[in-house]
Amino acid sequence: MNKHCISVVVLSAALTGCQTDNSESSDNTISTGAVAGSTAALTYQNGHLVVLDGDHILAYRFPDEGLAELTGSYSVQGAETVFPEGESTLYIGRNGGASILNLDENGEFSLLGEANHIVSCDPVIVDSGIMYLTLRSGNNCANPNGANELQVWEVSDPAEPTMLATLAMPNPFGLSKNGDALWICTGNGLARVNVADGTNPVLETTYPEILCNDIIIRSEAEAYVTSDDAIYLIDLSGTSPTILSDIPPGE
Repeated sequence: MNKHCISVVVLSAALTGCQTDNSESSDNTISTGAVAGSTAALTYQNGHLVVLDGDHILAYRFPDEGLAELTGSYSVQGAETVFPEGESTLYIGRNGGASILNLDENGEFSLLGEANHIVSCDPVIVDSGIMYLTLRSGNNCANPNGANELQVWEVSDPAEPTMLATLAMPNPFGLSKNGDALWICTGNGLARVNVADGTNPVLETTYPEILCNDIIIRSEAEAYVTSDDAIYLIDLSGTSPTILSDIPPGE
């Protein structure tokens, strides 16, 4: 596969990451480190492009000259999303939980640990050893009667993930973290959850005027959100989020 073909794969995966539950998925991020998506289908980690291809996780290296090289492949049943943390760790959201992988400098995968839950769609982000999952049910989530909730896990030891708390939410999608605030796209609008105490997440408020599938924190004051009809830049610095600009479909 050459670099041009890889570019097509990247574009396709990125577009897939912006879909809603009616079409399968969405896209999101974390507040520290490189921008990445809680529902993204590709990422960059330890010198390699990482792509979800069905139930397989693929790693590619791009040499200075010549064709892109497939360096590793790992099978994760029900894989939906991929999120990087640190220098070599990958969190694979799957419809039955999250798999924690290491990707070494040679582009080879190894399993570090797993966190399992009821079958549901499963975006994931990680910050400072804490993993945040949003679970939602639906016909495209392998279980129409699955859970609809936020889960908080301690993953400082990837081999022994420990659930800290759950918070029921209406059809939660993508999520992103900014300080102690966890911003979550839900069926009722953009929600702000206080996670200063990981064992006791508290829903502070929901903004029904911001209907979104995904959110990516740009800075302490700004974020990108995707919706069914556009991509928006929003201001988070005021008492409620406000839309600064938008990119309509086709632009």
